[in-house]
Amino acid sequence: MSILMKNLLYITISSVCLIPAFAAEQFETAPPQVTSISQNTEAVGLYQKFELTFTLSENYSNPFDTDIVDITVTFTKPDGNDVEVPAFFYEEYDENSYGRYVNGRSICWKVRFAPSQIGTYLINRITIIDHNGTHEINQEITFTCIESDEKGIVRLDSRNPYYLRYDNNEPYIPIGHNVAWWNENGTDQWEDTFEKMHNVGENWTRIWMTHFYQGTTLEWRSNKQYYDGVGVFSLPIAWRLDRIVESCEQNRISMQLTLQHHGQFSTTVNPNWDDNPYNITHAASDGGFLDDAADFFTDAEARRITKYKYRYIIARWGYSGAVLAWELFNEVQYTDGWKNDQASVVDWHDEMAGYIKSIDPFNHLVTTSSDTSGFDGFWCQDNIDLVQVHYYGSYTISFFDEAFNRLSTYNKPVIMGEFGDFNRTNQDEGRLVLHNGIWSAFHVNSGANLWWWDSFIELYDCYDEFAALSVYAEGEDPAA
Repeated sequence: MSILMKNLLYITISSVCLIPAFAAEQFETAPPQVTSISQNTEAVGLYQKFELTFTLSENYSNPFDTDIVDITVTFTKPDGNDVEVPAFFYEEYDENSYGRYVNGRSICWKVRFAPSQIGTYLINRITIIDHNGTHEINQEITFTCIESDEKGIVRLDSRNPYYLRYDNNEPYIPIGHNVAWWNENGTDQWEDTFEKMHNVGENWTRIWMTHFYQGTTLEWRSNKQYYDGVGVFSLPIAWRLDRIVESCEQNRISMQLTLQHHGQFSTTVNPNWDDNPYNITHAASDGGFLDDAADFFTDAEARRITKYKYRYIIARWGYSGAVLAWELFNEVQYTDGWKNDQASVVDWHDEMAGYIKSIDPFNHLVTTSSDTSGFDGFWCQDNIDLVQVHYYGSYTISFFDEAFNRLSTYNKPVIMGEFGDFNRTNQDEGRLVLHNGIWSAFHVNSGANLWWWDSFIELYDCYDEFAALSVYAEGEDPAA
């Protein structure tokens, strides 16, 4: 049953019978109250996940839309400073033997937080903004942060603008490859891949939020399982992403989470626009309202929905040190918007990167990805932290050397987010390209991600190619 259908029913949570959403938002009601509240632990390790779970006396027609309901929780840190963390709507599932998500239950709200200071934290209030106005619910919930072996979130290294470090000040040297999606159901394939990566010292990947196969994006057309159209997010897919993020955490893989990809808003390059729920041809079934793909970057309502989607993503996974960066777009140069109106696409990036910076309490890095030249409008933006280019061509070593020298003028880390131009049936040729790419990128203050994870690295079991570089880099502090 879709979340929209659920919200038209009387729903019982924690033995509290809720009124229908349409009635709750049409008539004046009493301010919402917390009907139950719990925490996952009273002592949490440094940089590990603390989770607060609560239910409310009110139901909302679209609990993802911040114009309908916006909930934050205020934490007081041991140093006395407050931090506001966004809450998110949640439902739990089981994964059956066919990799399908079933038995939806335990509808609630959650907030996730990773402490960065040793000592006692206080949760002192939950703030709810809805049709009743702003309502603060005072709480006195405490937990203690203790030492752990976690490294924290990856940051820019203040000693050298081209390098990265963890919160605990250990250097972060990116070594890895893309795992943008998997075609098997469930999360077993992801978990197997990340374990293999960890075993050879890989610590970096890119994951696309896409509708491909079972899907990892939060919204798509309702003719695909688990989806309900524009602006209504898939709780089964979010639950699936929880498992993927947790697997990255367990295997110390830092991922660039790619929030959009070019095909979703392209009619020419890997086009998915005809099947995109934002397309006005799907107005009746999925709430589509854009006349063409380029409108995504300029339409006010599209920007509003995109912002509350990004807010949900940050609320649910922002706590995690497994998130290396929020990547706004994969290869935005292939979208219709870039072809028609480049200035609007640059403006969209500036607005979205600034918005993410304003609401992410954990201050993750922000990037996007593009071709190799002509994108100064992105890289010079203050809220874009990483320069990321993709390259499919020959002479990998000389290109990486030239590209870093050119792009280093932005005084930011440079990431070769995708590469890999070779005959994938020729294992020797492919291994040489992979070897040359990751080693040359390392020696020009960068890192490189081969693209062909499924049709080459996994197919020919090339994980050993990363082992030597990870041993070589171990213990190094290049920013020093």
